[in-house]
Amino acid sequence: VDCDRLTIHGISIVNGLDPKDHGPNTDGIDPDGCTRVRISDCYIQSGDDSIVLKITGRPGGNRFCRDVTVTNCVLVTHETALKIGSETYGEFHNISFSNCAVRDAGCGVGLWMRDGGVIEGWTVDNISMTLTGGGQPIYMTSYPRSRLPEPGARVEAETTPGTVRSIMISNVTATSDGGIFLLGMEEKPLEGIVLDNIRIRMRGGREKELNADPPYPFPVWGHRQSPYDIYCRYVDDLKLRNVQMTWESPEKPEWGSAIRCRNVRDLEIDGFVGRQALGSEAPAIWLRDTKNAFIRNCRAPEGTGDFLKLDQGCEHVTSMSNELSGARKTAVLGPGVGPGELFESGNRPPRA
Repeated sequence: VDCDRLTIHGISIVNGLDPKDHGPNTDGIDPDGCTRVRISDCYIQSGDDSIVLKITGRPGGNRFCRDVTVTNCVLVTHETALKIGSETYGEFHNISFSNCAVRDAGCGVGLWMRDGGVIEGWTVDNISMTLTGGGQPIYMTSYPRSRLPEPGARVEAETTPGTVRSIMISNVTATSDGGIFLLGMEEKPLEGIVLDNIRIRMRGGREKELNADPPYPFPVWGHRQSPYDIYCRYVDDLKLRNVQMTWESPEKPEWGSAIRCRNVRDLEIDGFVGRQALGSEAPAIWLRDTKNAFIRNCRAPEGTGDFLKLDQGCEHVTSMSNELSGARKTAVLGPGVGPGELFESGNRPPRA
């Protein structure tokens, strides 16, 4: 707590994996309001989160967490392996997580902005994970604790929405029961999010009743309930580059689309490979209330239905240089979307 120049190297923490048997809150390492932190070459087994950066609301406590590296760790947990939040009563800057192996987690990489503050300049790179029990590889959400308290918790004083911006996650492989979940706020979207070179094999090992129409706001601890696909809402400046989404057999129609974006501004999808789940009439990529989108260099595998659908509120969407011979249709326009909102050029068309 409130440490400066902290180094943790080469330790092992072995806690019980089942919170019901071994008690809740069996976290691994939780730097709270710490700066200039190095965590490396550790083995952590925990029933709760493995490594969590936070800033709690302690009177007189440090309100900065910055200049932190976490690298070369093996993390075994039933909750979140690498996490920022949910206590965010301050500012997080210059955070780097890299070169970690994650097993059995409910969430691989997670961010919960709940108490105002700022999370800026967070990079995550070279993470391999195998998740269970509805586990989600990447989960990021921003919504004030005061407006969405945990069940049974006292109501907090009103806090302003927090700022989450300049986040880059790259070189991730995951076998999981869900995809990627990014949810900002209507009045304060997530900003400047880059997901690059991500490979997800989705098993769908848990029924997710919220998949078809995820509510806003989403449940506080909703990572195990979050959708099967890559679902992004209330994000500005979102880049999905070299992302591949595959479904494990037998596929289920209710898994739906591979990517859904809603209330997204300045979207770039570059080098995506994926399709809807077999048997589903959903498009591979489904946009709604999305403005200024650029989709290029993508490939529709065999069995793709409609590659792209623009639903109500979409404006200024460009689709070009995509290999769509495996699709049934290149694009579908929903009600209220004029033909002038979609520009297509250089796409290889579906086979006749």
